[in-house]
Amino acid sequence: MRDEQAQFKAFVASPYYSGKPELITLLGVILKYWPEFSIGKKTVFAEAFPDLTFDDKQFRYLSSDLNQLAERFLAVQAFEKETVKQDLKTIRELTERNLEKEYTHVYRRIERQLEQSPERDTTYYDDRHRLATVELRHFELQRKRTFDSSLQKASNYLDCYYFLQKLKYSCAMLDRQQIIKGTYELNLSQGLIQHLEQQQFFQDQTIRYYYNVLLALREEEHEEHFYRLRDLLFSPAQEVPFTELRDLYFFGINYCLRKIRKGKDHFVREALDLYRQGIDRRLLLDQDELSPWTFTNVVKLALRLKEYEWIKRFIYDMVHLLPESFQSDALHYNLAETYYYTKEYDEALHHLNQVHLSDLNYHLGSRVLLAKIYYEQDLEEPLLSLIASFTIFLKRNKKLSNTLKMTYLNFCTLLFQILKRKPNKWDEIKGHIAETALLTDRTWLQEVLAKERRGGEV
Repeated sequence: MRDEQAQFKAFVASPYYSGKPELITLLGVILKYWPEFSIGKKTVFAEAFPDLTFDDKQFRYLSSDLNQLAERFLAVQAFEKETVKQDLKTIRELTERNLEKEYTHVYRRIERQLEQSPERDTTYYDDRHRLATVELRHFELQRKRTFDSSLQKASNYLDCYYFLQKLKYSCAMLDRQQIIKGTYELNLSQGLIQHLEQQQFFQDQTIRYYYNVLLALREEEHEEHFYRLRDLLFSPAQEVPFTELRDLYFFGINYCLRKIRKGKDHFVREALDLYRQGIDRRLLLDQDELSPWTFTNVVKLALRLKEYEWIKRFIYDMVHLLPESFQSDALHYNLAETYYYTKEYDEALHHLNQVHLSDLNYHLGSRVLLAKIYYEQDLEEPLLSLIASFTIFLKRNKKLSNTLKMTYLNFCTLLFQILKRKPNKWDEIKGHIAETALLTDRTWLQEVLAKERRGGEV
C-alpha cells in the first residue's frame, strides 16, 4: 500500500496528468492521516494552505480534481499490467502511421507473448482477434490484390472468443438459477450448438469442457454428461487455464450437490472426490483462501461417508485458510456437525451455541442440525417450536430461491408428520420421503421414520 501511495503521488506530480502544485500539497496532507482519515476538511485545508482562508467551494473543487486523478491512476495501473493490450494499441497506431519497421517489431513481440501464454481463455482469443484485425487493416493499407489469411484468422478467433464466452455465460446462468430466484434468457439456439459440434469445438479443449458442462446442466437427467466432464477434469488438458478449471470444478460439484438433494446418494462420493482434488491442486482456493461454504460442504459430504477421523483433521488443518472473519463460525459449526454424527450431543450443542448465524447458509444448516439434536435427545416441545419458527422463516424469506426454500420446507413438513405418530400414515410418509425431489437430510428422515415405526409396534 505504501508503494502504491508513492506511485500515486508521482502520478499527481506528473505534468502529463496534472502537475498542479496545490493538488500535490493537498494529497501530501491527506496521506499523512491514512488509513483512518480522522480529520475534518477545514483542518486539512488549513494544514495544506496555511496562508489562505478556508473556502468550502475551492476545497470541493480540489477534492474533485484529486478524486478524478485517483480514478485515472487506477485505470493506468491496470492498463500497465496488460502488456499485450498495450502493444495492440501501439501496433494499431503504427499501422495507421505507416511505420512498417516498427510495426514488424511490435507484431513479433505480440506474437511471442501470445505463444508463450499458457492460458487459452477468452482474453487470449480476444487478443488474437484484435491482432488479426490489425493485420487485416495493415494488409488493406498495402493495397495489394493478393490472398491474405488475416481475414480468415480474424473470423476464426472471433468465433472461438464468442463461443467460449457464450458457453461460460450460459453455464453460469443455468447453474445460478438453480440457487437464486429468477430465470435467465440463454439465447443459445440448437443451431449454434450444432455449428459448434460440426466445427469440433474449434479444436479448443476449454470450449469442449464447457460444452460438456452445458449438456450436464441442460439435460441433468442424463448422468453420462457429468461422468464425461468428471473424466476430463481428473485428467485435464494442459492448455485449459487454471482459472477456467476452477469454475469447471465448481460446475461439476454443484451438479453433484443438486443430485444429492434429489436422493442420488452415489453422488456424495463424486462430489467429495472433486472437492478433495480441487483443494489439493489449490484450484478451489481464491487468493490462497478457502471459501467457508466449500469448507462446510466438504465436511458434510465426508460425514455422509462416515470418515470421522479424516474430518477432524481436515477441520483443524484447513480452518486457517478461511477468511479470518469466518474462521470461528466455520470451526464451531462443523465441529458441531461432527459431534452430532458421533452422538456426542452435548459437545455438538456446545459448539452450535457459539455459531452466530450471521450468514443464511449457517442459519439454514444450524436450524436443521438443532432439530436433529432435539429429536435424538427426546426434546419434543423445543423441537415442535423450532419446526414452527423455521417454517415461518422459510416462507417469509424472499431471498431464497424456490428450489432451496422447498428443500427445507419439505424437511420441516415431513418431520412434523412423523412426529404426529399416526401408524396409518406411515406408508404414505415413507413414500413422500422417497419421492419428494427437493429434500435435505432425506436419509435421516428415513431413519427417524423407521425408528418411530418400530416404537409403535412395541
